[in-house]
Amino acid sequence: MLYDLLYNVFSYIINFDVILFVLIMLGVNLLATRWSFWGRRILFVTEFILVIMVFLPFGQWSATFLENRFKQPLHISEDVKGLILLGGSVDMPVSNARKVASYNQAGGRMIQFAELAFQYPHLPILFSGGGHQLIGKETEAAFAKEVFIRLGIDPKRIILEDKSKNTIENAQFTHEIIKPSSTDKWVLVTSAIHMPRAVALFKKVGWNIIPYPVDYHTRGDYSWSFNLSIYRGFHAWWNSMREWAGLITGYLFGYTDEFLPQPD
Repeated sequence: MLYDLLYNVFSYIINFDVILFVLIMLGVNLLATRWSFWGRRILFVTEFILVIMVFLPFGQWSATFLENRFKQPLHISEDVKGLILLGGSVDMPVSNARKVASYNQAGGRMIQFAELAFQYPHLPILFSGGGHQLIGKETEAAFAKEVFIRLGIDPKRIILEDKSKNTIENAQFTHEIIKPSSTDKWVLVTSAIHMPRAVALFKKVGWNIIPYPVDYHTRGDYSWSFNLSIYRGFHAWWNSMREWAGLITGYLFGYTDEFLPQPD
């Protein structure tokens, strides 16, 4: 769909490690030509961008804002109907190659969701995620079910949605499976930075959800922490900008009714 194309292109454009790699390659190659003047200028700009990303906390601040948007509830009300976990925590290529679940940087989702499932053993759990799997390969939902069962969760509690490839489809396909009434409350679990976009999309299709953010990657404040990690700088920029891209395109294409959802 057009949304997927624009979202992926937008996300790729703001992928700063790709931008810096292209700029460095362009600048170095221009040094050996009659346009060496521009090569030096490009390398200077690249160095400037790199210094900003490494030493300044703008990426961390952006991620902090999104992670702080919804607070983790202290208690879950007794009238909740079930727990939902969004996919995105399983490294699908590695997991399919090794035939065992392997996790990416969002692996904290799975751990904290399992903890929640054990705290509320009477509630059904719904995992939503097919992933961009190849024909004949396992889905992310299949790996998640295996993990839950190995952890000791009753298989009868587990509901799988294994067709979705993005958060829009997470919301739509889970709603089609459960068919909740407008008063049915379900707890939605996903990474804190992803929660604003997920809430907006789930509300649009009629879910009455209680946000339960997990998998935090910032300290939650806006202090200036001196950072020499290029990786952490890239990671913060990439994750937060990807979410902003999703919020913008989702709202523009009518998949959400609000650009940045408010906590209830």
